[in-house]
Amino acid sequence: MTAEHLRVLLVSANYRPSVGGIERFVEVLAEELARRGHRVAVACCREGDAPLRESLRGVEVTRLRASNLPRRLAGVPYPLPAPWELLRALPRLVGQADVVHVQDAVYATSVAAGAPSTKTPRWLESSTPRCDGSIGGAPCEPFTSVA
Repeated sequence: MTAEHLRVLLVSANYRPSVGGIERFVEVLAEELARRGHRVAVACCREGDAPLRESLRGVEVTRLRASNLPRRLAGVPYPLPAPWELLRALPRLVGQADVVHVQDAVYATSVAAGAPSTKTPRWLESSTPRCDGSIGGAPCEPFTSVA
């Protein structure tokens, strides 16, 4: 891949068919990057009967097996990915990417994707005031230097 066309991995705990602001943000970002010629993959947790792998509008989606017990019991969209998925599937996807964009720091998928196991540049973005105290979408410091 050239600098103009990167292999981009977007990591989000929740993604289509799950519905919400983060899911929609990641979907729009993924589709626009793909439209611009980048090879885009999304890693997320599986919701319901969604396929484990599929291609949606030029974006390769890999869904990790997960328990959605918090959503079923309390309406909280906090999937708990299977440990073997975090140890095998996610590191493989991170290793195949030129850059990784991690959405929100509070999910197990985010922590696992941000672990410094490879030299792949990573960027953490938060849609909440967790990182620097500002409100709404302020980017956090990158996990690693992009240089």
